[in-house]
Amino acid sequence: MLWVNRIVGVALILVCAALWQISADYPEMARLFPRVIFAIIVFFSALMVGRTFLPAAAAGGSGEGGTSASVMVRPVLAFVATSLALAVSTYVGFFLAMVVLAAALVPILGVRQRGWYAFATVVLLVVVYVVFVIVLNVPLTLRPPVL
Repeated sequence: MLWVNRIVGVALILVCAALWQISADYPEMARLFPRVIFAIIVFFSALMVGRTFLPAAAAGGSGEGGTSASVMVRPVLAFVATSLALAVSTYVGFFLAMVVLAAALVPILGVRQRGWYAFATVVLLVVVYVVFVIVLNVPLTLRPPVL
């Protein structure tokens, strides 16, 4: 896992550096939000890479354990479900797509405490609405577009 964490961490830093340059084409206020996110990703990626060089932290290991391909099934399914939900959100609306995604992730992630999961989903969607629609004035797709 050490080499995987190093490779993924460095790759994320390089991707963020490239996207930082691309964001320079946007007006000052429009590029602020992505650049804050890039900075956060770089910070955590640097922590992930740095942690692999600390003997005490590296000895503890990370991840779910095994080295077989079967440990990748859940993360890949979650990634595919999220990608599909984002693609479909243009047609059915952001909030409907995210509610369906949350329901689809229950068996994929093996959620046990469904009440707390539902509560966290509602809180997350409210926060997304407040941040994007109210604070940033970025409209989310609320319903299917008119054909």
